[in-house]
Amino acid sequence: MKRNIIFVIELFFTTLALMAAQKIVFLLRYASLSAEAAPLDRLRTIWHGLSLDATVAGYVVALPLLMTIAAIWLPSRRWHTATHVFLLVCAAAVAVIFAVNLGLYEYWAFPLDASVFQYLASPKEAAASVKPGEWAGYTFAAVAYFAVMAACYRGLLRGYHPEAKTEKRIGGSITLLFLGGCVFLAIRGGGECGYGKHIESLFRQQHVS
Repeated sequence: MKRNIIFVIELFFTTLALMAAQKIVFLLRYASLSAEAAPLDRLRTIWHGLSLDATVAGYVVALPLLMTIAAIWLPSRRWHTATHVFLLVCAAAVAVIFAVNLGLYEYWAFPLDASVFQYLASPKEAAASVKPGEWAGYTFAAVAYFAVMAACYRGLLRGYHPEAKTEKRIGGSITLLFLGGCVFLAIRGGGECGYGKHIESLFRQQHVS
């Protein structure tokens, strides 16, 4: 039971770190736009983005956490498989959004954070914004990022066994429900992170003199 609780915690912070890594890659990709910004300002941008990253991590963890609680009372190896499939789907979705963000910022001048669905309401418009020759690079970025996420999640799942001994079911369920409350707070806390505006402010310094 202890290992399953650790799994939920590790899953949250692993996803948080993977999301934060996106910000680092994004700033490196557009380093020329923030050349005049101080290193501390770049670090603040990454720090500011952690609010949104925590929200994404919360959404990723929510279903595996619920499935872990269900598995305590209805033991089955299928919960392990279902969790693995769910995490792979999440990794694929996040990887695609990450690659699209890298490609479209050059043309739209706004990172696709919480407003991604608004900006991708018209897929044809998004696709037309990127030059044909650039698609290969961004596709590679998506595949590479997916591979990293999938490898991290696979590593976490190696020691994950949702089943629990009968005498530990109540205590384990209570602990996981408490973690669920923390996950809910993480999701609620990142709704208005304003990360996009913070990126714009950082890049705007390049043109201020």
